[in-house]
Order: sequence, then structure tokens, then C-alpha cells
Amino acid sequence: MKKSKGRHERPEEKPAARKAVKREYTSYEEAPLYDDELTATPKNFTRLFIKVLLILMLSVLAVIAFLNRENLTADKISHWFQYDLLGKSEGNGYPVRFTGVNILSGNFSLMDQSPVYCSDTSVVVLNGNAGEYQSKQHTFANPVLRTNDNYAIVFNLDDRSFLILDRTTVRHSDSCEQKLFDADIASNGTYGLLSYGDDFLSTLTVYKGDNTKKYGYSFANYYVSKLSLKQDGTRAAACGVSAKNGEMISAVYILDFEQSEYFQKHEIEDAFLYDVKYLDNGNVVAVGDRSAYYIDVADNSMKEIEYGGKGLTAYCFHAKSGLELSLSANPDGRDCEVLYLDPEGSARVIAETGEKILSIDRKSDLTAVLTVSGIIVYDSLGVKLQTIPVQADGKKICLQDDHTLYLLGKSQITKVRLEY
Repeated sequence: MKKSKGRHERPEEKPAARKAVKREYTSYEEAPLYDDELTATPKNFTRLFIKVLLILMLSVLAVIAFLNRENLTADKISHWFQYDLLGKSEGNGYPVRFTGVNILSGNFSLMDQSPVYCSDTSVVVLNGNAGEYQSKQHTFANPVLRTNDNYAIVFNLDDRSFLILDRTTVRHSDSCEQKLFDADIASNGTYGLLSYGDDFLSTLTVYKGDNTKKYGYSFANYYVSKLSLKQDGTRAAACGVSAKNGEMISAVYILDFEQSEYFQKHEIEDAFLYDVKYLDNGNVVAVGDRSAYYIDVADNSMKEIEYGGKGLTAYCFHAKSGLELSLSANPDGRDCEVLYLDPEGSARVIAETGEKILSIDRKSDLTAVLTVSGIIVYDSLGVKLQTIPVQADGKKICLQDDHTLYLLGKSQITKVRLEY
């Protein structure tokens, strides 16, 4: 039985339905995204402000990403995350001491602004605080290290094995069919192996960054033993020696990976070439026993820079800045001058010292030399900026920038701060 409502009891009230606001718009652009936007409230203003801010932030990030698209590789992002964002910098500071291992001066360099060395037991990449980005043991009897800005290649001289690494990882390890003379790697990961050849004196094999074969060339008339790849991985320069009419003769080959035959060949009579370098501007420089050589590839011409009877004590190549040589007038190597050959082929003496120069390096317009008694730093005009006493066991110096260099000694690696 239903209970009747009292006389004064009001019926249950229901909330009034929201009346739809009807409004006509002349275009879709005028229509609000939500009905709430019809009413101007602080909450709606806040929501709109956040939307606009997010759009602006995404636009800025998109522009930054586009401008730096060449640097946004997986490897570099990983490096930035681990060692810059997370601040990974293990190490107890320099100097780094080592015992029981031997590091040749040619097996100490910089890779990606980080010191890297290859001893008779391992290859090690260090950070700025003397911690290890990586340490990889090897079994090479005669290891040789070659580096560029981003990568390094280590091979076993007169054997078949090699490995490729960046700052933090070993990217590839393999062996080739013939014993190796030399190897080099470009900044895009393209690498070349110079080896003995079947029925030829030497053979060059070039591989892409994914380790697939890109190019091959065999040398029939010269024992080619030195190799340098152009940084973009499209060409190579190689030098070797042979005999002609009972006399020694050397040659520099310029090889284009799009052509089956050599692009250029420059022969030099009665000379022996120690090394060769492909410069970033497309020209080539070579270091010999009595002269240096500058090859203008566009003009297919070669210029000789004679040592004037002086002996070579040290040299350094840089793809961007050219070649520097230390030349001595004395048989014991003292009284050296620093001869600079720029990327355009102009040569000039920029400094002189009464001591023997053991190692030389260049960065931008700065030159540093290592002598028996210390390190001397010069500017581009040959003005002495700083002299730094060091221990007498120094073997090689590497300039990191205008204010930092690394010194390899017999038992330690030292970080030196330049103040001038």
C-alpha cells in the first residue's frame, strides 16, 4: 500500500537540465573546440595557455632537431645521455700510470676529443677524469692504431686481424684473407685495408660502415704500404715504393671509389715516402726522407718542399690544417725548426729551437712541440706563448684544444693545462 505524501510535503526536485546554447558560426575556425570555451573562466584561460606553450616548445625543439640532424645519431645520443646528462665520469684524475705494458708513440692519439692508446695487450679510451670509456684486450703481436674524429681502427701489422671502435664500444672485429700493411677509417665509418694481394704487390679493399665491400684495387708495380682515406669516404691516397732502372722510385696514388682505375699517380724518383694524408679541402700531402710533397688534386699537379739537407725528427698531419714538420740541421737532432705546410700548399717556418723536437702537434692556430726538457707552445706567428717543464721520458703530445694537451710518457699519461 503506497504511502501518500503529506499536504505540505514538496515533490522531489530534479536538477534543471542545462540548456544548450545555440550559436551560429560563419566558419569552422570560429567554432570553439569545447563548449566550455564559450564561457571565459580562469580555468579555460589556463588550459589554453598550456596548449599554446606546448606548441611553442615543440616548435622550438623541432627547429633545433632539424639544425642538428647530422649529430642526432643513435651513437651520439647514447654518448650524450651517458656521459653528459648522467655525468658518467669515473676516474681518479691524471696522470694515469701503467706498468708492464708498452705503448708506442704512434699508438697514442685522440678520438672524439678523448685520449686513446693501444698497448701490447689492450686498447683503452679515457675520459677527461682519467676514467675508462672502454678497455678492450687484444692478442695482436704488432698492434697499430689509426684514428679520426669519431672512430678508430686497430690492426695487427703483418697479420690479418683488425677491430673497429668508437668512444664506448667495439663496433666490429674481423680478419682478412691477406696480411695487412696499413688501414684507415673515415669519419662516416668507411674503412680501408691495405694488404698483400694475390698475384699483386698490394691490394686495397674498402668497406662501408655496415662492413659490406665498397671498392677494391690492386697495385701491380708498387709496394704500397701507407693509406689515407678522405674524410667523407669517397677517395683515398696511398703511397709506395718500387725500382726503376736500378734506382728507387716512389709514387702517390689518388683513388676514386667510383672509378675502376686509379684517378691520379704522381711518381717521385730517388725518394722514399714515409706517410701520406688526404686533406679535407681535397688535396693531398706526403712526407718523405728528404722532401715533403703537396698534391693539388684539382690541377693534377705536385709541388716539392725540400728540407734543405736537414733531417726529419717529427711530423704531424691534420685533415683540416695541413702538415707540420720538425727539421734538424744537426745529426743528433738538435737545433730544430718547425715548418708548416698549410692546406693550400704554402710553406713557412714558424718557430725555431735549439733543442731536439721529439713530437709536434697543431690545433687551430696553435703549435705545441715536445723537447727533452719540456713542452713549448707557439702561436701562428711563431711567438712563444708558454714553456712547460716535464719529465725527460716524454714520447708524444696531443693537443685537445687551445688550453689542453695530453702527454704520453714511458709509464704514464699526463693531462697538461695550457695557460698563456
